[in-house]
Amino acid sequence: MEENKSFLDKNTLLAIALAILIWVGWDYYMAQKYGPTRGAPVPQTAPANPAADLPEATPGKEVPVAVESKVIVTKEEKLIDVKNENMTFSISTKGMGLKNIILTHFKDREQEPIQFYNGIDISSFETTLADGQPMFFDIEKVTDNTYVGTYKGDNVSIKKIYEVHPDTYSITAKIEVNSQKEQTPTINNYLVDLSGPKAETSIFKPSYERQELFVNANNSEERHIYNAGEPLNKDYEQVAVVSLNSHYFATGLIDKSAVIPSLKTYQKTPKGSVQPVSYAELTYSPVKQTSIELSYIAYLGPKKMSIVSEIDSRFTNVVNFGMFSIIAKPILKLLQFFYELFKNYGLAIILLTILVRLLVLPFNVMSYKSMKGMQKIQPLLTELRAKYKDNPTKLNTEMMAIFKEHKVNPMGGCLPMLLQLPIFLALYQVLGQSIELYQSPFFLWIKDLSLKDPFYVLPVLMGITMFAQQKLTPTTMDPAQQKVMAIMPIVFTAMMVALPSGLTLYIFVSTLFAVIQQKILMSKS
Repeated sequence: MEENKSFLDKNTLLAIALAILIWVGWDYYMAQKYGPTRGAPVPQTAPANPAADLPEATPGKEVPVAVESKVIVTKEEKLIDVKNENMTFSISTKGMGLKNIILTHFKDREQEPIQFYNGIDISSFETTLADGQPMFFDIEKVTDNTYVGTYKGDNVSIKKIYEVHPDTYSITAKIEVNSQKEQTPTINNYLVDLSGPKAETSIFKPSYERQELFVNANNSEERHIYNAGEPLNKDYEQVAVVSLNSHYFATGLIDKSAVIPSLKTYQKTPKGSVQPVSYAELTYSPVKQTSIELSYIAYLGPKKMSIVSEIDSRFTNVVNFGMFSIIAKPILKLLQFFYELFKNYGLAIILLTILVRLLVLPFNVMSYKSMKGMQKIQPLLTELRAKYKDNPTKLNTEMMAIFKEHKVNPMGGCLPMLLQLPIFLALYQVLGQSIELYQSPFFLWIKDLSLKDPFYVLPVLMGITMFAQQKLTPTTMDPAQQKVMAIMPIVFTAMMVALPSGLTLYIFVSTLFAVIQQKILMSKS
């Protein structure tokens, strides 16, 4: 048995000293490499003439930062309440960040108005200087829709103007920076993950609030989907658009400044939560001039194509229709057309699915005929494989002769299906991403097409129709392969359990159409 030792023995004290040394050394290294830690400014002594060696101002070009030592002054934060036709929010005197953002025309799963997360110590669209010290603005309401905030600090004065558009989800912002030095200071703007900390989920309690970062930087678009607890640490230069999104809503910044910002994303964990919250920090680097004007559009609203496309063309793809968006957009218009006829998105999905199935019907007929032909010549092919099993060249020659004789294209069954695949993938994306289905009822037990079927009726029906389709489809597979394929309806049914009922409805109707189509083709042949 080991002897019990005192906690403060020689080895323990040595380990503590070593840990402190590593900690201090690492903190010093990180401070030198990245500058002061967010939320905990590190005072630095400014050089005698910090702007002497700075290059001339060039839009989008970074200039070295000179940070002065400051005494942090704590002020009381005040909120100015604002309301338009679509939302209510508060403008904070702290950086003129936006808080208590509520979308009045949308409700969450508990039937409460949609409210965006306020952030831990930084709020969305809050403005700070490079040292991270909060700036407190004096705010004046100039007109019904215009709010002007002024800040005066050491060697710098800043005017921030918000113009709230009365009938949209957007705000036009301008930041006028005037410096008493030969360079402008570094300016930061922030976005906050609009949903805040995430709840635990499971297959029977899925999350419909998938988090996403959307960025347009260097004339190229990127999106990163991240889940609860997954790190979001991305850096970008030359940023035009950044948006932190949930599945159906977005908080985005569309920049229109001459000085093009860089972007850094990071995460913080609120007290009492085990899940982090993501932040986006936009940095406008100093330029060698005494004044600059920054401008951007702030968006706080639904990811609805008809709305975001009016904000800015660079913001349109915040709605994620994937690689087949060129097909998805007209499909969405068709969905909306059918909705206008019947005022029910469930019926609109059914009609849209039938229309798409009719459009690809010629491909399906070609595929069926090819598979039927392959099924007829399968015994001949089996004989050839046995006869020429040791002579692949001769086997291929004889097989091609049989294909030619019976006018069968071996690729005829697959090619038509591949050609129609982009259409079905685009339709899948439309139904999975469109906010039009959010809290839209169908009938009876389906009260929300963006949620899973509460009684799993549609997934079970889809599984049954898929099984029937398998039985009716001509096949050239051997018995072992057929047994493997027989379990696919069960696998797909399990996959459908957590999908939104709008998607499951589309897959069920599409599979049912395929079964009816197969029966008709079989009766004619």
